[in-house]
Amino acid sequence: MSNNIVMITINDKGYVTPLDKASKIAIYDASKHVVIEELKNPYKEGFWILEEVFDKYDPAIIITGEISEELAYDVEENGVKVYVAKPHKIHDLIRDLFL
Repeated sequence: MSNNIVMITINDKGYVTPLDKASKIAIYDASKHVVIEELKNPYKEGFWILEEVFDKYDPAIIITGEISEELAYDVEENGVKVYVAKPHKIHDLIRDLFL
């Protein structure tokens, strides 16, 4: 992975959740093993705002609980790979995938 930034959609309790239902998006740096920032879910304002987040952080991956095929296509058109995960606590997911 040339870019080590991962976006993870989560709810208020820190569980991975679908993009359209997520309250936050955690920005995780996989090379430094640290959550850089937690953003209020910009997707709720429209996909174009999510594209601005892509431009700012240049993530390689977005991990979400669920995503429509159409939205996954739009995300991947921006160069971001989509992975769907079962509802884990964010810290458990990070530990299982990156540590």
